[in-house]
Amino acid sequence: MPAEFSTEHGDDPDDPEDRAYRTQRFLTPFGDIDVTIDDHAIVASHYIMDPDIVDPADTSDMSEAQRHLFKQIAVQLDDYFNGRSHVFTLPLSVEDDPSEFTKSVRKEMIHIPPGDVFTYGELAEAAGRPRAARAVGSVCRTHPIQLFIPCHRVVAAGGCLGGYMGGARGLVLKQQLLEREGIPFTADGKVDFNELGHRQ
Repeated sequence: MPAEFSTEHGDDPDDPEDRAYRTQRFLTPFGDIDVTIDDHAIVASHYIMDPDIVDPADTSDMSEAQRHLFKQIAVQLDDYFNGRSHVFTLPLSVEDDPSEFTKSVRKEMIHIPPGDVFTYGELAEAAGRPRAARAVGSVCRTHPIQLFIPCHRVVAAGGCLGGYMGGARGLVLKQQLLEREGIPFTADGKVDFNELGHRQ
């Protein structure tokens, strides 16, 4: 089962000790990804599109809980990119202040299984607002936990990729991730819904 996520930040969100964050960079076949955690969960992750961004890693004062969580992340990323498992079971905590619609979209998105995709319209319908495909695209574009909340599994109607991380490099990454999860593509770079349907 995929991980659930919460908006809880610990026992005392005003306690700096409880809200200590650490970021570690992980190398993947498709580029580096920075993952930020507190003692309890992943709170942010994003692929590094700019090679000049400095590696933020500083492990000197991590808590034992954070060291353990980073080890879990490393193991599950390795399993993912080596094909042993495409399901993440890591704790996630979204710390922004989302609308009820955004919460609904994220909850539906995290349950899109590897090897499948939703269109923006299908995700809007699942979240209770069938005419809000454009708003779903906005949620995908701005959500703070990439890869682990799989917005890369949401595509445009007709199989076009839509968008990912705001640029051409992001679209290449999106297709690479989907292909790694077994999604078929046509020769012109669209999700092949016919073949996907035959395999389901």
